[in-house]
Amino acid sequence: MKKLVPTFLFYFYSILIFSQYGLKQYGPSAFQEIIQTQDSSLLIIGTRSGSAAWLIKMDMNQNILWQKAYKGPAGELTNAYKIIENADSTLFILGSTLSASQFPDLFGWLIKLDKSGNVLWNKVYKQSTQLYTLCKNGSNGYFLGGTALPFGASNNGIVIKIAGNGNYLEDLEYSVSNQTHIKYLELLQDSSLLIIGRANVIGAGFQGLFFIRRKTDGSEMYRITYNTDYRESDYPTTPYQYPLNPIKKNNGNYLLVNAKSYIPDCLLLEFDPIGKIISTKVYGAESKNEFPLGIKELKNGDYLISGYTEDYVNAEYKYGPYCLRINNTGKELWSKYYHKLSIPLQFFNAVELANEDLLYAGFSHDTNAILYRTQQDGELNNNRINGSVYYDVNSNCKIDSQDLPLKNVVVKNILDGTEYASSDDKGQFSLKSDILNTSVKIFPTDEFLDYCDSDKQVIIDSISKIGTVEFLLKPKDQCAHLGVQITQPDLVKCKKSKYFITVKNYGGEKSEIDEVQIQYDSRLQPIEYTSGGQIVNNQIKFKIPPLDPLQEINYEVTMLLDCDVIIGSSHLVSATITGSICGPTWSGPIINLNSECKGNEVEVSIMNKGNAMTKPVFFRVYLDQYQVDYNSFSLQQGQSYNLSYPTSGKTFFIELEDTENILPSGEYYYSYIEACGRDHLNLFANSYDNAFKKFAANRKISQSLVANSVGVPDHIQEMIPGLGTYNLLSQNDWLEYTVQANNKLDQSVTNVQLNLNFNSNFDITSFQLLSCNGTSKIKYIDSSNIVFDIDRLTLLAKNEDTGNELFFKFRIKPNAGIPFDSSELSYLAVQGKVYYDSKGPYPLLFGRNNLTKIIPYIAKKEELYDDNISVIGGKNYTFGSDICEAEDESKFLLLSSNSYNKGGTTDPLVIKLDKDNKSVWIKSIKESGTGFGYIHSIVSSGEGGCIMTGSNYETNADNELSDYLSEIIKLDKDGNVEFRKLFKPGPNNLGGYTNRIIKSRDGNYLLTGYCKTSEQGYDNFLLKMNSKGDILWNKYYLVDGLAFSGNDIFELSNGDIIVTGADDQRDLVCVLKTDKDGEKIWLKTVSPQLTYDIYNPRAVVTKNEEIVFCTTAQWRDVNTNESYITPHFIKLSKNGNYIEEKRPVIGIAGIADSNAFILDQDGNYIVFGDIILDTVEYSDKAMIAKFDSNFDPIWYKGFGSDKTEIFYSGLIDKNGRIHAIGNNQSRPPSYNLQAIYLNTDSEGNLISSVSKNFKTKAQIFAYPNPADDHLYLFASEQINTQNIQWMMFTMDGKQVMQGILRENSKLSLTDIKNGLYYIKFSNPNIESLKIFIQH
Repeated sequence: MKKLVPTFLFYFYSILIFSQYGLKQYGPSAFQEIIQTQDSSLLIIGTRSGSAAWLIKMDMNQNILWQKAYKGPAGELTNAYKIIENADSTLFILGSTLSASQFPDLFGWLIKLDKSGNVLWNKVYKQSTQLYTLCKNGSNGYFLGGTALPFGASNNGIVIKIAGNGNYLEDLEYSVSNQTHIKYLELLQDSSLLIIGRANVIGAGFQGLFFIRRKTDGSEMYRITYNTDYRESDYPTTPYQYPLNPIKKNNGNYLLVNAKSYIPDCLLLEFDPIGKIISTKVYGAESKNEFPLGIKELKNGDYLISGYTEDYVNAEYKYGPYCLRINNTGKELWSKYYHKLSIPLQFFNAVELANEDLLYAGFSHDTNAILYRTQQDGELNNNRINGSVYYDVNSNCKIDSQDLPLKNVVVKNILDGTEYASSDDKGQFSLKSDILNTSVKIFPTDEFLDYCDSDKQVIIDSISKIGTVEFLLKPKDQCAHLGVQITQPDLVKCKKSKYFITVKNYGGEKSEIDEVQIQYDSRLQPIEYTSGGQIVNNQIKFKIPPLDPLQEINYEVTMLLDCDVIIGSSHLVSATITGSICGPTWSGPIINLNSECKGNEVEVSIMNKGNAMTKPVFFRVYLDQYQVDYNSFSLQQGQSYNLSYPTSGKTFFIELEDTENILPSGEYYYSYIEACGRDHLNLFANSYDNAFKKFAANRKISQSLVANSVGVPDHIQEMIPGLGTYNLLSQNDWLEYTVQANNKLDQSVTNVQLNLNFNSNFDITSFQLLSCNGTSKIKYIDSSNIVFDIDRLTLLAKNEDTGNELFFKFRIKPNAGIPFDSSELSYLAVQGKVYYDSKGPYPLLFGRNNLTKIIPYIAKKEELYDDNISVIGGKNYTFGSDICEAEDESKFLLLSSNSYNKGGTTDPLVIKLDKDNKSVWIKSIKESGTGFGYIHSIVSSGEGGCIMTGSNYETNADNELSDYLSEIIKLDKDGNVEFRKLFKPGPNNLGGYTNRIIKSRDGNYLLTGYCKTSEQGYDNFLLKMNSKGDILWNKYYLVDGLAFSGNDIFELSNGDIIVTGADDQRDLVCVLKTDKDGEKIWLKTVSPQLTYDIYNPRAVVTKNEEIVFCTTAQWRDVNTNESYITPHFIKLSKNGNYIEEKRPVIGIAGIADSNAFILDQDGNYIVFGDIILDTVEYSDKAMIAKFDSNFDPIWYKGFGSDKTEIFYSGLIDKNGRIHAIGNNQSRPPSYNLQAIYLNTDSEGNLISSVSKNFKTKAQIFAYPNPADDHLYLFASEQINTQNIQWMMFTMDGKQVMQGILRENSKLSLTDIKNGLYYIKFSNPNIESLKIFIQH
């Protein structure tokens, strides 16, 4: 040991004197912690790679005073995790030690040193594997905290009580989850012990923090868990650990930091000594995964957070340091990632030096211990480029007295490419630079500005460390260019929403008097608007006074949305400046594109009002998310081209594609119609018309097309939400976003800070602010972040209906050259947070797009649903859950959807149908907060409405059954919420969820489900409630060693109740019989003889009270060795005794799942699920199957397209018709998931109510496909091939070949590049082909 110290001292002394800021490395090791001592020195602990614990003492100038290495008593590998300085300047180091010769495993280690680092005693505690924390036990020794010895794959946390000399006294283990690590201990004034740590299960489940307060007798005052979805390593073997060191505030509360979620951000948690969470704040960038590890209070009351980032880029993990400084209210002052470093670093914690510099300790990923020093602002030097940007009024490229300062102009240091700045109100900026001789470039704020000089060279003086530069931007012409922008609010039925309109003169001349017209949807009614407006025929007209160059004027309009709009339908508000455009006149074609709804069809008219077209223009037609036509036209002057498309309620959209640039530059031609016609339920598709591009370069028009929803006020709304993965963007498209945020404070605010973070696929220099209801200026900018300070506004208190909203509209472009449809490489996301009068941060739901060209093919008939199958849902996910029939033969369809809630939560969606199967109303019920509502079961109330039940789960809960709430919602005959109740169904307020509800004969309701009944117990519950939602009784049925979940309920003729279900191990079916008051008569479990695993167990009770289960069985025939997935029937007697079972094989592949089944009036069984009916694609079809009383199949039918469908529930109505509900799966082109509903006759034949939209086309086949040098085309039926042309196109619409179709045509492909193509035919009845060429 003595030989080791001088060797290290000699090696490191020469390199530990800081001559500059930045990184210093110390050889193969890791620094775990740095602290400041009572004598104003620094102590740093770490672990030498593969060797010993390591302690260094430095002065405040980082000169080494001494350093020593330590090992456990057995002298083997020892890791140091924490250092503590006592009041008498003695030291404790905690960690772990291992000796292969003496100890069988890793054990907790504690060493006590004097102030010079000499060993006083050295102890190992075999009850633990690691020790992380220590606190005094009054005058009676100490408490140690860490991880206990493993048992199996699990580890408990452990608290060890030791004497003052380190001798072991006793210990107590704590199990919060499979892996429990105690990281912090504190003895409070009442002698209770505060215990804090991390815990997680192995696999899926709880991953987060725990807080325990233990009395002196060992009992717990409280135990609180907080799920963060971040897990610590199950088996820590590294020479460092991830600390959890809360700091105590002056008010007695605690602050700690931890990673939040599996794609982590920085979580700052404040809690009080009684275990109450006071506040949670989340920091971080969308483009980074932040792991905070340490928090330090600084001299001025700010807090410094340090840690690291981990990003998965191009199939490789990238690491880097992370630090964040916030003030005492939590407002972010700055954050740093130090991405210029060539070596990935990880910070554990930091100290503040005497001159307020910051010093971080950690390690590099080339396994070196490191210290990293910065100034108090996180920077490494004071080099600055001070400059200014002016608007060159007279365009002479000289700074004159009349020139105006330009604000919010982005400035970039070209050679030091990660440094950015922005000009302020006076046009001035200050830009950092690590390079003394560099170049600076500016980026215009709009397309009407031109450079005098785009970039200039700057030399920074080496003494003053200052360089200067001036820029001018001039107008591109001497015209007035008025532009208008309108923001996108939330629209919620029966509620008011505010639109904010900005008109600006972008040109170089003063504008004349003009007018802006605000045209609005007929379902919107203007309530308030800026004085001077005039309403004429669904328009509000405002006079625009003359505006000087760069001057802008704002207007506000408050609209009320009608109460009877259908959820998800879109509402257009457009703003148009009526004056003429300054510039050259157009002499080419002038296209007028119009579409009109005629019954169940859309008629399209395309007319050329200008000169003749010299080349064709292509057009695309979409119905909902499907592209159904792609063709071209070429028109002479005055000539028209007319088309028609059947819609039956589908959303129609047509756009022109000017590939040859023969139309006016910047113009975009499109037309759309929502709700043309209706489907067979009298519904129309929604949430699709705002999926497509609806703006052009012409700034004289701005549109807000918003689908109404249940409303989420704080979000970044994309102008083009797109179609799931397909956002239908091009690489040159602007992306527009509107930030809408509501004041979260109880009082009015006059200042807002908006932080926007852009992932790495955006070009930050293209950012353009379009509209804001305050005066905004850029406070900070870098390659991925822009911080705005917004004032000159007053946001009313949070409880006001309107007037408390921030609106902020901007646009930005993707980086040039990023690929289409390439996962994270084409993913575009904007994240944000808001501070109100420095209070916050309050996060915004982020906006996102994906760079995608077009849906690359015309939909085939296999992708489209029969018109007699209803598809319900928007662009996201909608699940079909249940269906019930009322006494008047009306029906209620129960669904869950996140398509109508921008918050991403899953909400109940209910559709009421009349006796003729036509929709009466459709309602979405918003879940509160961040709750996810999974509503499973619905029943008629007998009053024209319905009652439904299921579960509710808050996203910040611990993902344990105890955190689930049962939810009951009652709707009246008009779909209004009559009551809504959330409760924990288990005893002593333990959580659970409800699976089924039925109406009992006495007019009350019976519910069953699954709940937590004790610390380790999970069991079935059965409760009865009245029509007002009051619980009359609630009973639990405990079975030793068995967790029984109730799935179905039946009321027998004598009032007795049957509850059926299965155990949690899926190997037993369970039947409970009670009397009418829920008192148990018997509870039986039956183990099937044919199958061990039980999936989706549902049951019926026959007329003679026999109980029949139908589940899904996976099994192998021992005779043929064939594998099957089949319905599995299990019959029990009325007393719950086993009778028989059967697994009938159906379908060509022998694969069919059962999810629900019912009895018909003849005693046959109708099963709902999914089935595979082909052995080529193996795609599932939604299934209805009929079996006789012996469980032999009578018939089975599959329904759907090629999107993989499944039924989850069904019923037989009073007329014998079968109704089924379920959903499809996420598939191209839109990758959404929709509910499906249909009804059939008693034999499973679809009941026709409307004709099919699409005729089956004649087909031409291509062989081979994929093709190499040749491709053959031949007909599948007798087709007159005379005069039929074929044309081959790339996926972006460029024609590469053409020819005349023969009976058997041979195409030479030797000159065609590899890739995907499609072939169109001049005969519209011949279906297009998609081929792949691979030479």
